[in-house]
Amino acid sequence: MKYLFLIAAVIFLVFGCARDSTRIIDQEEMNEMRNELDIRRCESRMDSLGFEIEGMIYHASLTDDGYTTLEELLPDSIPGCPVSKQPYVIDETESGFTITCPVGHGSVNVLK
Repeated sequence: MKYLFLIAAVIFLVFGCARDSTRIIDQEEMNEMRNELDIRRCESRMDSLGFEIEGMIYHASLTDDGYTTLEELLPDSIPGCPVSKQPYVIDETESGFTITCPVGHGSVNVLK
């Protein structure tokens, strides 16, 4: 009787775990996943750029001169969206700055 329960449990585990759980993904779902990954990749790059600009602002604040505008701190070429390769739009406000993707992948607000 003890072995009957053990054998039944083993059979249940073997056949219960052997089901094929694969499914076919259609083109529309693949396009949605690709679009979501593109957005996440762009947001990640904007976050990194925001962190770098914060560092530039902090470094400039340690000098005697400081800085007057964010534009004077930024290099001539700004990294862009990894999908479209277009440069990000950076707008400075009194409280911080906003990095915006030119093709609509969102924006990142960074406080000073």
